[in-house]
Amino acid sequence: MRIVLGLPNLIDYQQGGGHWTWAFQYPLALRDVGCEVLCLTAAQTKGDRSIDESRAFGFISRIQEHCPGVSCCVILRPKGEQPGLSEDDYYGLRRREFENWAKNSDVLWNLGGRIRKPLLDFFPRKVLVDGDPGHFQVSGLQCDVGITDHQKFLTVGLNLGKNSCQVPLHDRTWTTFPQMLFLDWWKFLPDPGPAAPFTSLTHWTWEELSWNNRRLSCSKREAYLELVNLPRLSGRCMTLAANLDDPKDKIGDKRLFESHGWTMVDPWALARTPADYQSFIANSRAEICAPKPIYVDLRTGWLSDRSAGYLATGRPVLMRDTGISENLPTGLGLATFTTLDEAADKAREIDANYAKHSKCARMLAEDLLNSRKVVPRMLDACR
Repeated sequence: MRIVLGLPNLIDYQQGGGHWTWAFQYPLALRDVGCEVLCLTAAQTKGDRSIDESRAFGFISRIQEHCPGVSCCVILRPKGEQPGLSEDDYYGLRRREFENWAKNSDVLWNLGGRIRKPLLDFFPRKVLVDGDPGHFQVSGLQCDVGITDHQKFLTVGLNLGKNSCQVPLHDRTWTTFPQMLFLDWWKFLPDPGPAAPFTSLTHWTWEELSWNNRRLSCSKREAYLELVNLPRLSGRCMTLAANLDDPKDKIGDKRLFESHGWTMVDPWALARTPADYQSFIANSRAEICAPKPIYVDLRTGWLSDRSAGYLATGRPVLMRDTGISENLPTGLGLATFTTLDEAADKAREIDANYAKHSKCARMLAEDLLNSRKVVPRMLDACR
């Protein structure tokens, strides 16, 4: 099967080791089940040929370093113009090579809907792969996110279509799949010891949406503020790698969290590459995950790709329940909470029964998130 993967614009985010790790899972997993893969990304030109070449070939070399045998194409368009206007816009594949690849592909997996018209028109079959359930669909009620340009729809929101889930479906059928892992990339590692912190990595986002006279927060800042007292209540150390984009701490978030017992660190310093990212996870005892409030409020059934990596490494995940408990076994390995006090209790329980939690975390990843089990089902849903 020939698959084109429409990837987000990572060419300008070299320091995002976690984002690159997530992106690599897809071509690795597809190649593993026998697919021929082309990774495609589109972005705006910087207007300088040497800079654009560095950006494009940096992306291509990083993909090919970690995913040998995968073809790549980068398309850079002038600002305000449609992509594909000139042969010079194409890197990795020339324009005619790209058009031939697209025309003869079986399907485009468009991750997050990042590939837009007119590029979409080259592909005979287009599948939207949603990794931001709720946020993406509500945004689609307020602006064009390209939903109608696709024939099939996949989502990591495991509750979409259930009565318990309030996400608008846009009159489409969404096939659900769990965050999948190419497990050859993830080793089960021994307990780093009780002194190791509970950790997570996050973007300090602030966004909110309004729908049906209802405020829906997409702010990771707001999500973690609700847990600011957790280190003191649980009696254990917690580290948050958050890109506060506020080096002088003018807002005071860093001081606030540190005053409540958190250690605040820079993810771009500690998780710049995929190897650094995996090391950060390995040196953690568990993850403390605060999902976007919209995931919780709409009962999306979301689990992050980051949490999946913790589980695969044998690191338990403690997260606010998004409705994931309706779909995956929770309690051991993956522990969910709804209140701050419950989170503190479960943090202590994870430490008290760590070996069992660690083993169950890895088993969950192997049994339910394994790409060799998930990807064939995803491919079947695209036929």
